[in-house]
Amino acid sequence: MEGIIKRRKKLAPVRIELSRELDDEILNQLCGYLDIEKKYVFRNISPLDLSFVFELQDDLRQKSALFYPKRVPQKSAQFVSGRPVLDRIKEGDKLLAYPFDSIKPFLTMLHEAASDKDVVSIKMTLYRVAKNSEVISALTEAAENGKHVLVLVELKARFDEENNIEWSRRLEAAGCTVIYGLNGFKVHSKLCLITKNVNGEPEYYTQIGTGNYNEKTSRIYTDLSLMTANRSIGRNANDVFTALASDTTVKESAELLVAPNCLQNRVIEMIDEQIALAQKGEAAYIGIKINFLTDKTIMEELIKASKAGVKIELAVRGARAHSSLWRCVGGILLCSPR
Repeated sequence: MEGIIKRRKKLAPVRIELSRELDDEILNQLCGYLDIEKKYVFRNISPLDLSFVFELQDDLRQKSALFYPKRVPQKSAQFVSGRPVLDRIKEGDKLLAYPFDSIKPFLTMLHEAASDKDVVSIKMTLYRVAKNSEVISALTEAAENGKHVLVLVELKARFDEENNIEWSRRLEAAGCTVIYGLNGFKVHSKLCLITKNVNGEPEYYTQIGTGNYNEKTSRIYTDLSLMTANRSIGRNANDVFTALASDTTVKESAELLVAPNCLQNRVIEMIDEQIALAQKGEAAYIGIKINFLTDKTIMEELIKASKAGVKIELAVRGARAHSSLWRCVGGILLCSPR
């Protein structure tokens, strides 16, 4: 990956963008130097670099009429001050909805685990993290406190490769075991497993999320974060990490939907269950939160479900919506903000 990043800086340009008109002679010379045909030259009215806007907003901050009302993630009522987060999770599952809920309880959970004498290990997948990541700080703290910390760092995070390489080095320096994903696959899951040894028995605390472990984007992106002490889910998560550490994929999964072997087939099974209910005249519902959907088999299954009378709601994060599919499904499309 380091080699690819170095080559990226030396790759041939494929287009030229101009913020104003240039003299033809100068433009021809520029195209000659860069070996680009003039048909790949584009003029853009907007400034090419908009980073100056961040400085403007700081200068204009006192003019409140220019800004939307500030929105701040709230502390979840599920967590009471002064009580350990792990204890609260043990009492019952907890669900955080970003950006409405603050990511703070999850970060607190990591720091608690890092210093808890009964915690023996923390296992986690990392895809994109914040520039000054508190998640990384908690993991390094845990390793320095003698916990076994296993971190899968997915280097194939578009335009975040250098950041991920730097974090992986810091984790290794602290004593964490770092692995780098599977050959031919991109590990995109957001999974964290904390294991405690209580009276000789393992006690699992599992966090499963739809968003990256990034404190900054958790204030903007709409994501879910489930924290549970369910033993079956914990054992299943442990199986996932065991497979990843062995450079293999999970062949069977009882609780979690784990690609590439236990995702598409399980999703289709669940859709078929709702189709069967609808055909019997009973209430049937499918709610899906996704970034994008490109799996043709699942698309066709959703269309089949819609025609059978299943109510379908799709929350799609991103700029593009597969409008042709939504029209076929006939469901409700919710284009959630990133």
